[in-house]
Amino acid sequence: LLPKYNLKREEIFITTKFSLAEKNNSEHTRKMVDESLKNLRTEYLDLVLIHYPKADISKNNDPRNQENRKDAYLELEKLKGDHFNIMNTKYDQ
Repeated sequence: LLPKYNLKREEIFITTKFSLAEKNNSEHTRKMVDESLKNLRTEYLDLVLIHYPKADISKNNDPRNQENRKDAYLELEKLKGDHFNIMNTKYDQ
């Protein structure tokens, strides 16, 4: 796609997002980022978003949510992204 429009990778901003898993979020985060890199055919991502601050099947008040977010966030710090954030958050989450 980039050569078609005569663009260099550094001239565009690529964002991806993923949802948290119920457990093993370090491994899950690494897998999701690797899949995005492969699918987008790039060596790095400019922004990685965690789609929602809990796993789909977790209740909002599940105490594991905070630990899952922390695991994912710490893994993102190690990976190939310049920026990362959590979407759709409320103060009580």
